[in-house]
Parts: sequence; C-alpha cells; structure tokens
Amino acid sequence: MQEKLIQSWDDLFPPAEVEEYGLHTPEDRSKYFMKLWDEWVSTNINLRKYAPKHSIDLASHRYNWYENDVARQFAKEQGLKEFWDYQVRGDEVRFKDEDIALLFRLTL
Repeated sequence: MQEKLIQSWDDLFPPAEVEEYGLHTPEDRSKYFMKLWDEWVSTNINLRKYAPKHSIDLASHRYNWYENDVARQFAKEQGLKEFWDYQVRGDEVRFKDEDIALLFRLTL
C-alpha cells in the first residue's frame, strides 16, 4: 500500500481527540497546539544549522520542504503524529517527548 503524501483531516485531527480536547473550530485548534508548542520549549531544535548549504529553486524548495524535511522524515520513521507528538514551525522543531528529541538530535 502506498503511503499518502498529505494526511486526511481525520488523520491530522482524529474525531476522538477533537471531542476530548474541544477542538471543533480553527481557533480552538490554534490555541491548543500553540499551548503545546510553548510547553515543548525544552525540546526545541533549530533546523537552520542542518539545512543544505547550496541554493535551490523555489519550486524544488516547496516540494522538498514537505517530502524530504528531515524532521518529518524522522517522525514518519518513528510513527509520530504531526501536531500531537511534534511540531515544525519555520526552522524549528519541537517534540512532545524529550527522549524522542534526543534521539532526533543524535540522527542529525
């Protein structure tokens, strides 16, 4: 079975969690996941240090941003769920679990 490049709505926001945490509106989800981002500050990793040094065209960059992102590839290999177990914002990634963050650092 071929893996999906983009997750479905229910993959990203499972109905059980939406109900449990009251994440019915975009505003609710934004506040909740920003709260998690702030809570996970101790696992912050700046990805800029690990970015390729060569320049690439914008179209390639946009494709590579999602498909080959080092943090997302690691998360996929570890079975982590985006937003719930880790978040990528700009050039930073934060993990829910400090041990997973350490493991990620060791793979860089």
